[in-house]
Amino acid sequence: MKINYEQGTHGYLDITFGPKWDYVPLTKNYVENFLLINLIDKDNIGKIAISASELLENAVKYSSKDGIRMIIRKILEKRTIELLVMNFTTLEMYNKVKEIVDVMNNSDPMEYYINKMKEAAVSEEGESGLGLARINYECGAKISIGYSEDDTVIVVKSIFNID
Repeated sequence: MKINYEQGTHGYLDITFGPKWDYVPLTKNYVENFLLINLIDKDNIGKIAISASELLENAVKYSSKDGIRMIIRKILEKRTIELLVMNFTTLEMYNKVKEIVDVMNNSDPMEYYINKMKEAAVSEEGESGLGLARINYECGAKISIGYSEDDTVIVVKSIFNID
């Protein structure tokens, strides 16, 4: 999982761990503390920490092997914080998540979130897609997704404006 840190990156965090549920809340707390040092306001810190937790939960749940990686980087020139979460997966799972992200990005965030909450309330499968909808609506993040066939890695990227 190679990441090129673009010029203009001011402060970043890069963590890799095995898919273990116990690490998710610990990592969320660590992210909050990291952002207190490297960010400006607590509202954005909460949104990014919630997003990290949601994406890490997905990564743990759907990872095909060890090696979940999370990167947070602050890019002053763009006035953004980027959160990337990567995990090993199958092309089939990537295509499933890509379809969800594409539909979500082409929908009204609030309407999409409400529909996902309704689906989650009656779902018996335990897969609601609510986490991504929550990041998009509650946290106001722009979400994109990528896949590296060489490593069979899915990358979910959330971008937060830090005006």
